[in-house]
Amino acid sequence: MFNAFKVAVVTAFFWGIFEGLIGYMSMFNINVSVLNSIHDSFPLANYRLGWISVTVIASLLGYALSNVTVSKKAVQ
Repeated sequence: MFNAFKVAVVTAFFWGIFEGLIGYMSMFNINVSVLNSIHDSFPLANYRLGWISVTVIASLLGYALSNVTVSKKAVQ
């Protein structure tokens, strides 16, 4: 379970870097159309809450992968 939290925090951190990069690039009038199209494809991104869906998916994957590795260790 702890692995799911670690994956969620790291994912939210990188999503914040991604949004910050978009913000600074648009502030300095650098073309961000490709990054904006990627960003806007995520649910809730229009409300600046796109990190929620990405983090939930990543934490579920982290939880599932931690269960697989624990069950493999128990078998050995």
